[in-house]
Amino acid sequence: MAADFPVQLYSAGNCPEMKLSSSERIYLLTLAQLLEEQKWVRQCDLAKRLQVSRPSVFRAVSRLEALGLINKEAGLLFLNETGEAAVKQQREAKKVLLAGLARLGITGEQAHAILESPDSFYQDCLISALCERLSLSS
Repeated sequence: MAADFPVQLYSAGNCPEMKLSSSERIYLLTLAQLLEEQKWVRQCDLAKRLQVSRPSVFRAVSRLEALGLINKEAGLLFLNETGEAAVKQQREAKKVLLAGLARLGITGEQAHAILESPDSFYQDCLISALCERLSLSS
């Protein structure tokens, strides 16, 4: 069963073609959420939603743009085709990880807090623990 567990979709360390840090992942998913809620998204909208400084958003947006996930046009942010695919992949992987956490007895806000933490150390430990647990139970 461990081989069927797609954690590599979520963990940047296990997915060389998508080297997103935890914070970049959060910015990307937040941008996608904002684009679903409103027609236009600017960097200041991301800063407000995430409660971070504009320079932090600028750095993250520059990195996401360099990775080919988003486009900027006239001060507005857009997901391109690659970015949309990455968002879909991250959301699917998050569902799998939430299910894995539930098997460990971690649910609700606690599970979401773990997955949304910008600290990749905790996420990497979680992924390792889930893989180990699932390989032992198969």
